[in-house]
Amino acid sequence: RQSAFQFKQAMEICRNTEGRAYAVKRFNAYGQLAALECLDPLKVTPLEEETTGEIWYCVSDGKGGMEYLHNWYVLEFFHASTNGVSGVRVMDVLAGTVQYGEEVKRFSLENLKNVSNAIVMQFPTTFDKPRRERAVKETLDIYRQNGGKIIALDAGVTASMLGGSAIEAAAFDVDGVTRRRVATVLTLPPHILGDYGDVTSATIEGQNLELLTMTMTPIVQQWIEQLDYKMLTPQERREGWEYRFDMEAYLRADGKTMAAIGQSQIRCGLRTPNELRAKDHLAPKPGGDVLLVSKDLAPGELVAK
Repeated sequence: RQSAFQFKQAMEICRNTEGRAYAVKRFNAYGQLAALECLDPLKVTPLEEETTGEIWYCVSDGKGGMEYLHNWYVLEFFHASTNGVSGVRVMDVLAGTVQYGEEVKRFSLENLKNVSNAIVMQFPTTFDKPRRERAVKETLDIYRQNGGKIIALDAGVTASMLGGSAIEAAAFDVDGVTRRRVATVLTLPPHILGDYGDVTSATIEGQNLELLTMTMTPIVQQWIEQLDYKMLTPQERREGWEYRFDMEAYLRADGKTMAAIGQSQIRCGLRTPNELRAKDHLAPKPGGDVLLVSKDLAPGELVAK
């Protein structure tokens, strides 16, 4: 009922919030793998068999029913785990960060109620008290009537505005602190969350490479190992079958680098021109299936002869 993208997205959201994600293998009447079903991690309880140490999963259907599944039937992915059985819940780790942000915002709003702008009026020494009070009243009446845009002053009277601030923005950069803490927990480069204060690379390509190295590669490795172990039979693994993710596709935005890699692969006889054309979804060309070797890279013995 899900596309491949929806399935992987659901699994990753579970892993990045609850700290664990599960998918159960479903078989048809002929014993053939028919589907992968993403499970609600809140309804899955891992259990350890006392004598063998094998892991089983108790899956609740939410209506009082229970299903017990052996570890081989369940794909498991963790954000982080201390025992390889249960995952560390990400939202629990970030609870303090969320609470910190809420408290600072509440503090700011409370202080905001006590902050207002004031009009400072300076009168000549010749103004007695009744005249000053009358001038203040008339000035404030006019100020209120026109929505705080115009102040009418008697001759010799000056006015200035005295403003206040609820909280010093530089002292409590709540948004920035929250972004950096979330990035740390999720092993993300902060710029992915919009925090560009500590960007180490000036180019988009460099930032993408940082994301690929820090975040995507460990996640992909976890997927590969689970798929190889639980989606392939022992016979298939002996025959050399394995799962791979095309990580180069993520870097294809850097056209200059990809062109240089392709050129070096052709010059060294690592790939044929048609193989590289196929990666770019281009039709093969006659003669493009021959491996080429650059003459300036010939063996030393051959050059001597």
